Amino acid sequence: MMKRQGLMVAAFVVAMVAAADELEVDWLTQDGAAATNNVSHEAWRAQMLARRARRLAPVAAFAKKWVYCRHYVMGGSHYAYTEALSDAKGWRSYAAIGSSLCLAEYDPSGLWKETVLLETKEGCFRDVDVSPDGTRILYSFKASADGDDFHLYEMTLADRSVRQLTHGKAIADYEGCYLPDGRILFNSTRCIQVVDCVSRNEVSNLYRCEADGSNITRISFDQVHDNYPALAWDGRILYTRWDYNDRSQMFTQPLFSMNADGTNQRALYGGNSWFPTSLLHARAVPGSQLFFGVCTGHHTLQPGELMRFDPREGREEADGAWQLAPLRRAKARKGVDVDGQNGRLAMYPYPVDERNVVLSYLPQGWRRDARGRLQYIDHRAPFALYWTDVDGARELLVAQAGKPPCGRSVPVRARTLPKVASVRPDEKLKTGMVAVQDVYAGEVMKGVARGTHTRRTDT
Repeated sequence: MMKRQGLMVAAFVVAMVAAADELEVDWLTQDGAAATNNVSHEAWRAQMLARRARRLAPVAAFAKKWVYCRHYVMGGSHYAYTEALSDAKGWRSYAAIGSSLCLAEYDPSGLWKETVLLETKEGCFRDVDVSPDGTRILYSFKASADGDDFHLYEMTLADRSVRQLTHGKAIADYEGCYLPDGRILFNSTRCIQVVDCVSRNEVSNLYRCEADGSNITRISFDQVHDNYPALAWDGRILYTRWDYNDRSQMFTQPLFSMNADGTNQRALYGGNSWFPTSLLHARAVPGSQLFFGVCTGHHTLQPGELMRFDPREGREEADGAWQLAPLRRAKARKGVDVDGQNGRLAMYPYPVDERNVVLSYLPQGWRRDARGRLQYIDHRAPFALYWTDVDGARELLVAQAGKPPCGRSVPVRARTLPKVASVRPDEKLKTGMVAVQDVYAGEVMKGVARGTHTRRTDT
């Protein structure tokens, strides 16, 4: 009899473990009241906790503390329109649903412990980064929709003291990251440009400043938006660039890279292809040539499909792209405006290694209306902090639980940054040096005779 009961309990545990992978509501949020008896529930929970510990072992070894912001899901009529200027000349995306700067600490027995470091009811915290020594948090903050704009701030974790780094009326400074030489790279509307479309939306390009916010210098000079600069382990900066020159303005948001001082800006993936429509939130895998990114659309919010890329296999279309859950070769999708919006949705992946990622995740995807149509503009969608691997297994780390969605998460850990040469211009000089690249080099100029030039006649 006892043996039979043991077999029944074991069978129940196996069935519940298999079923848990299919549940969109994570098992950690349940109290087990629906279990048939205490013995089977406790056995099932023990099995689940043991599995969770195995799965999260790489994350725990990597970092036991992570910082992130809770805020509305970024984007609006377009993925890049997130400046939310108080005096915006065009369309403005801002959802005052409350926001907080948070710290999560690893807990092997259940959900991670969340500590709110700062909180606002009308403003917005966003874009965290952690200093190389693991002692300071960089973030952007906007106190209200109309009375303030995004600026860079820095918190010292030991005493939670805060200092404001950048200032300026009707200027948005956001998406900051620490550089190896101690300076800070960030995105800003200081270029005072507007998008070529009729919307007249403000443009953001990349800037750099000293550690105290002084000596602000523009380092990208692009026609429209640059977005989401992130420091890779080898000292390069990865960022998304919205290309608008002599090509479709809707299907050319490739990934670029550059040196930390702004030199050597070049296409890394998708520079001459239809796919991905937009490649956002790219992060390099530590010590690897691989990177993870979010494939999304043009007129969408920023969430999309999580993919892994290997540029050694190819840099255009789906040549170096791998879809996940399970890991498989990606199939290119040509000319899709609202791309990457079906199924599981990802934002801000932070790779632990080539298989494991911590990210903001919505496993159930966008909600649908009564006719089954996707409602893919939802600033309050319940994105929570998850771990996932390339085969689709996942564990909930920090629940949304009625709070604002979880945004970009970064580990709190000291790390050794590469020693890379950084150009510091001599501001006393009256002259400068300009480098001109060979315009006939590259894939798109194959077959064009050197010396040939064309002139556009359309307007």
